[in-house]
Amino acid sequence: MDDSMAEAPDVRKVLDQFPFFLGFGRRSDAGIVLTAAYGAWAAPFVKRLEAAPEGLSLQAAFPEWHVAIERFVTSMLDEGRAAWQALRIGDDLWDVYVLPIGREAFWALVLRISGRRREGGRFPVEVLDLFGVPALLHQDGRIRYANEAARRLLGRRGMSWTDLSPLKLFAPESRPEFLDSLIHGRPEPLVLRVLDADGAERTAEVRTVRLPEESGMAYLTVIGGPESAVFPSGEPLRYDPKSGFFSRLGFYQRFGEALDQARRRDRRLALALLNVDRFKFINETLGHAYGDRLIAEVAERLRGAIDPERIGWVGADEFAFWIDGADRAEFQAALRRVLAVFERPFRLSEYDWRVTARIGAAVFPDDGRTADVLWQNAAIAQNEATSGEAVRFFAPEMASRRLRRLLLETELRGAIDSEQFVLYFQPLYNVVSGRMIAVEALLRWQHPTLGLIPPGEFIPVAEETGLIVPLGRRVLWEAAAEMEGWRRSGAFSGEVHVNISLRQFEQPDFVDQVRAVLEETGLPPSHLVLELTETAIMQNVEENVARLRMLKGMGVKLAIDDFGTGYSSLSYLHRLPVDTVKIDRSFVSAVHAAGDDAVIATAIIHLAHALGLNVVAEGVETAAQVEFLSSNACYDMQGFYFGRPMPKEELMKAMK
Repeated sequence: MDDSMAEAPDVRKVLDQFPFFLGFGRRSDAGIVLTAAYGAWAAPFVKRLEAAPEGLSLQAAFPEWHVAIERFVTSMLDEGRAAWQALRIGDDLWDVYVLPIGREAFWALVLRISGRRREGGRFPVEVLDLFGVPALLHQDGRIRYANEAARRLLGRRGMSWTDLSPLKLFAPESRPEFLDSLIHGRPEPLVLRVLDADGAERTAEVRTVRLPEESGMAYLTVIGGPESAVFPSGEPLRYDPKSGFFSRLGFYQRFGEALDQARRRDRRLALALLNVDRFKFINETLGHAYGDRLIAEVAERLRGAIDPERIGWVGADEFAFWIDGADRAEFQAALRRVLAVFERPFRLSEYDWRVTARIGAAVFPDDGRTADVLWQNAAIAQNEATSGEAVRFFAPEMASRRLRRLLLETELRGAIDSEQFVLYFQPLYNVVSGRMIAVEALLRWQHPTLGLIPPGEFIPVAEETGLIVPLGRRVLWEAAAEMEGWRRSGAFSGEVHVNISLRQFEQPDFVDQVRAVLEETGLPPSHLVLELTETAIMQNVEENVARLRMLKGMGVKLAIDDFGTGYSSLSYLHRLPVDTVKIDRSFVSAVHAAGDDAVIATAIIHLAHALGLNVVAEGVETAAQVEFLSSNACYDMQGFYFGRPMPKEELMKAMK
């Protein structure tokens, strides 16, 4: 649906009954402009739009808040993806969904404003029938509503939709990828095989977004979309005009034909997914015009390395292609040649930009016999590619790791609610006095069937899903409560160190959270030490330093964790209102060998002392390390030499 369709009198009459803001907009020389607005919340804008035939700029519509809104909309247009975002406008938090129409236009839907109950308390399902694309609402693994376009497409009508699992709409080989998108909450489109009521398969682009809790639904799934349609076999292939390659759907169809030929002729081929690193950074830094120029230049170089009829531009920063070969060694050599096109810098905005790429590949028939399985396995391999190993081929153990990660993601939220997480404590010692001076609170997941899951496994998952925020809040409160209990009983009167993630630290009310924890537990601020990595602090240094100063003003102590592994450390250290630096264990492990690590560790100690800061060495495991550190005036240490992380019951014994 474009804005002219929504402008039909009957359609506007229906839309204006709903408590939301639905806007249609586009790019212009003046920035982002609104050209139409619908819904009960849009009334103040309608007359202004009538007087502005060229559109109403966001700056004119929202003079105080247009920067945040324009940044979000522009990002979605540049990346060519739809997404939800909570935008704070004034004193309220707006849940906004932006759906790009190509790279120049978009729909924006505001479903609620925090702090106010949205009338009706449900997603306005009737609106979905006004759009020509098939759309489904589902919750708890069951479809709750399908619009008319979906019923026409898939051949199911009336009550046959009630409580149907959305997984039943897809061919078996496509179901894991669809389920993966639900678990991750990824809004980017997938290419899946869709089943109609008779079991016939067709290929479609499928996009799923997670809805706000107040909508009454969990997910909105769109089959097809404004820029793509379900295509039956034989429909002309579609090309992307910007790159000159196949679009995602066109490539998928063409690759399916190549796969059929390879199957008939008993030949091998490899599907490769290439991700352009730093595209998002360049796009955001220089603007979408330079991002488009980079993609065009990458496309031109790839055209010289691969047959263009075998390449597709399948995402904002991703290309797909296939190559023939006899064995993995031949495939590996061919993919190395493709990566070689990135060795020369790209000339953008009068500067040379070094851009790298990562490739994940899956081989037919070794890693799968269908396009869906090969695509999924190539994507898994690409996720494991790194700058040091830029070409990765799929291996079964990758899928096992992926499956375990998915399992952790699905069970993580329930684990928080069922209190499966427990705190362990690791002591910090002063080697001069021989006394325990502090403990660090460390989170552990005691899973009922998998046992004790190490933090290296579940912390990254919690970070990615956002669950690190409620987890971190709980750790902070429990650690402070335990410390205050020990202090009052006379068992221990030192400090408790708590690790704070970047995502938790950037919460607007983080300082208030810390203040509330201290008030509720009664712990004096001087007994709490918050640890942040230098990389986290440097993400948004001005705002983060201001937040650190507020915490410091409360009397809370601050420490930089893993010092020496980030960037810009020395130039900014004197500006940071911190009390302690903790030398990363990677430098401590080899200090006795008198190599570079010893030099770095010594330099950190001397620099910290010159700035009046305490120094703690992490990862101390041997007497030789203790001797080296203490001889260089580092007396506070932590590591297995002094004690492993332990439950509080064991720590109580150590205190005695």
